[in-house]
Amino acid sequence: YLPVRYSGSSNFKSVSLFFRRKRLPSLQLAYMPSSQLSDINGQVYENFYHSLNATLNHQYKLGLASAVSVLSFSRFFNESSDSGFIYYNARNYYLNQHFQFLSYTANLNITRTISRDYTLTIMETGLSARVWKSSQLGMGVKINQLDGRQLRTGFYGNTRIAIPKLGELSAWAEKTWLPGWKGELIKNAFYNIGFTRFFK
Repeated sequence: YLPVRYSGSSNFKSVSLFFRRKRLPSLQLAYMPSSQLSDINGQVYENFYHSLNATLNHQYKLGLASAVSVLSFSRFFNESSDSGFIYYNARNYYLNQHFQFLSYTANLNITRTISRDYTLTIMETGLSARVWKSSQLGMGVKINQLDGRQLRTGFYGNTRIAIPKLGELSAWAEKTWLPGWKGELIKNAFYNIGFTRFFK
């Protein structure tokens, strides 16, 4: 809890274009301004940044598998003096390849973020499988490289367990690395446990 009073009004205008045709990849272009609130010594600041996003998405059959390929590009427009947003004035490239089989799924992600302060590359691969009729278990590996020199490996795991007549229990654990202000990768751990109750 922060004893800070904040009030403000902002008017954002965004533009989005979407193209979709049967058997062809879909394309989406979007320009989205946004803002971020930061607390510094009890004072709240509002910083603005703009982003341009382009996403190419294609669903198709590959043998026995259903496949989805996603290629996206994001460009952030702001400066370090404008925002505490760490990805200021950065370009982000993202490639995702997803395969859906009868009893399991596999995916591969490659992300590359380029800014004036650093270049971050993340390669991720993971598997997810049905354990019982309606329960699922997944795990994966993330390889993080900062500026072509620092190399760190992270892991994640998740599960979803259906409890008859009660609901669904889910859990997620991740140990990964994020870029810090001092030009080095910082360890980051994330844990989440949730329960969903279904009512008729």
